[in-house]
Amino acid sequence: KSDDEHGPWLEIPVTAKKSYELKMKFTLLRETEAIYVHVPVGRTWALFMLAAKEQAVADVDGKDHIFSRQALTMSKEYEAVFRVALMDSDSVKIDCLINGKKGTSWEGLVENVGKTDSVWHTSDESFFGVGTKSGTIAGMELKELP
Repeated sequence: KSDDEHGPWLEIPVTAKKSYELKMKFTLLRETEAIYVHVPVGRTWALFMLAAKEQAVADVDGKDHIFSRQALTMSKEYEAVFRVALMDSDSVKIDCLINGKKGTSWEGLVENVGKTDSVWHTSDESFFGVGTKSGTIAGMELKELP
């Protein structure tokens, strides 16, 4: 599938409706673009952006993006760890670490995450999705958290 802004993407029909950790090995290949990762967050979703100069989680708490800035080298493999911790039925903590270094992080109400209309229109918002407009993904591992 594809969209004009984020390029080609792949829906991964794996459901995560509880707390989890997603590990992903990735390599950036074009400095002007990003890899996008659609992650389920309870009954909604969040969109992470991994780029050479900055990383972000989009559409949380009424903000377009919440950024962290970590310089990533082109053609080098990295490991991103996305953690979604549902603290109760209403609140969540979202983290992204790159090679063990804390990056983007946000904590708040689940209702303040994502949009009512998905970026990629996945067939189920509890599915994962990846957009590899500017890089490659070498592997993904999903682990449910207690």
